[in-house]
Amino acid sequence: NSSIIHNSILEIFKDSENNFWIGTRGGVSIMNPNFQLIHHFKFKPNNNQFLNDNEIHAIYEDHNKNLWIGTETGGLNFIDHRSGTIKHFLPGNNINSISNNNIKCIAEVEKGLFLIGTYNGGLNIYDSGLNRFEVLRHLRDDDSSISSDVVWCIRKDKSGNIWVATSEGVDLFDLSGRRFSRLQKVRVLTHAIFEDNKNMIYFACDNTLIRYDHQHEELKYFNY
Repeated sequence: NSSIIHNSILEIFKDSENNFWIGTRGGVSIMNPNFQLIHHFKFKPNNNQFLNDNEIHAIYEDHNKNLWIGTETGGLNFIDHRSGTIKHFLPGNNINSISNNNIKCIAEVEKGLFLIGTYNGGLNIYDSGLNRFEVLRHLRDDDSSISSDVVWCIRKDKSGNIWVATSEGVDLFDLSGRRFSRLQKVRVLTHAIFEDNKNMIYFACDNTLIRYDHQHEELKYFNY
């Protein structure tokens, strides 16, 4: 079968070998640069060597070419580049577990250190060397906490700044201090973040597109 696994597309990711990973509501299809189908990954009940959920929201490749798959209800899936084996990360009774099954975004901000955004589970920091998750949640009376427990996008820019898009706006994250600074002029639901070749940051918000000049702290709005 040369077709993709499902018609409802939620995510597209190009890996370091120029293959396209297409996340759908029915699993993942992988296509080569000529758009020829290579492989499918999908859910199979009671089998740990398959994805544990078919609805795919996030796909990310780490520095070792391993792939990380964020799902709707199956938590975080890890695909080993060399062996092809799959590991599942799910919430558990252990305080070092991931906080939520619904994964929206993944980013490796240092080698072996990942930020994982969830829907209602806050921001997770995963240390792959220690195999441990740390969870950062919104605290109502703490302005240095994350703006919302719903995290849609994480982006590390060329200057090393870490931007976090949430349902309540954009935060700048201090990884070493575990503190968030809220971008006061962008306090709306923000879905995505992009940096152009002039180091301008773009925020895709619920009701507008915003270009942010971080150096001069200037914003430009692109409205319909």
